[in-house]
Amino acid sequence: ELIIETIKKYHKTHSSENLILELEKLICGGINIDHIDSERKTALHIACSLGDCNLIMYLISKKALFHPDIHGNLPFHV
Repeated sequence: ELIIETIKKYHKTHSSENLILELEKLICGGINIDHIDSERKTALHIACSLGDCNLIMYLISKKALFHPDIHGNLPFHV
């Protein structure tokens, strides 16, 4: 869940570039990029809901998976 919380926290106060640098540290440290929260949302769902194209492209470049959430929505549906 750390990756989702990091996106939510940093997106409010940091540029996409700084957020991506922070995520890169987490991913290099072995964090699961496809962690699913209680609503079955992933980091890619959150990035799409924020409309952050740089972050979306970064997550896709890191092979983030397209899991449906509990409502059956894929990341690009949110």
